[in-house]
Amino acid sequence: MKNIIFSLVAFIVFGCGKSKSSSDIFSTSKIVNLSEKELKIEVQYDRTQIEKKYGKNSYQMGTFSMENYPQISFDRKNLISKVMLKPKDSVMIEYVNSEKPNFEILKMIKIYSVPKRLILSNRKEMYKVFTEKNNKMFILEIK
Repeated sequence: MKNIIFSLVAFIVFGCGKSKSSSDIFSTSKIVNLSEKELKIEVQYDRTQIEKKYGKNSYQMGTFSMENYPQISFDRKNLISKVMLKPKDSVMIEYVNSEKPNFEILKMIKIYSVPKRLILSNRKEMYKVFTEKNNKMFILEIK
């Protein structure tokens, strides 16, 4: 009887361990300011995609990555976040349950640095400039 109980306990402990599934994989996208100047960053979210994915009127304050960074302003009507990114600082743009960024709820990213300006007006442009630097960490470096 002791052998049966021991075998059952061993099976439960060693045989039922949770294996890591693909749903446990996350990726992060960040903008990193490597310059000596402050950057103004504007991110416009795609209301249509948000409502398609999460439902009508699903947006709530605090749900976007950029909202966790001190903002200059947030336009609730057009879903545009504006932040000033200090030198040698970074801001997370996306954190998703995927091996790579999907930028599905982002509509546009604008980065202003005197005298330069970078405008990413669609997802295809975003995929081109965010590069994987670490394991599942995608970075856009501004120098």
